[in-house]
Amino acid sequence: MAIKNTKRLSLLAVVAVMMIFFLSPGIACAATAKFSSVNATFVTEQVKPAKHSDSRSKMSLTPMLRQRIQGIRQRRNRDIQAILQPSQIKELKHNLRSGDRLDLAIKKLNITPDQQYMIESTMRIADIKIKALLSKYSLQMG
Repeated sequence: MAIKNTKRLSLLAVVAVMMIFFLSPGIACAATAKFSSVNATFVTEQVKPAKHSDSRSKMSLTPMLRQRIQGIRQRRNRDIQAILQPSQIKELKHNLRSGDRLDLAIKKLNITPDQQYMIESTMRIADIKIKALLSKYSLQMG
């Protein structure tokens, strides 16, 4: 019963975040944040998803758009880090440093189904936000 309520609550939160994001496009997504030195390595990892590499290579992005995408990724990383336990974070950092992409590094972790669901939701939200930014940018440029 508690798991169903958690999933419903997380889905409601995802929908609320999506509505806020799409209804208020003037809000800057990239904000400076203070990170502890322990978490800084994970948060600043640059991962380029294959889904966007084709569309990004065809257009030159403005510095503001790059900053907004970076902000979305940093938020995604912080959210993923909040879901994981300290030992899992350490293992994830190791996997990332050894050259794995974020999605592959997470798959190598021993995570619970609830953690997997939350991480997948977080990554989907970040992906949708980036796609929305890129499509909005391409419409303005075209």
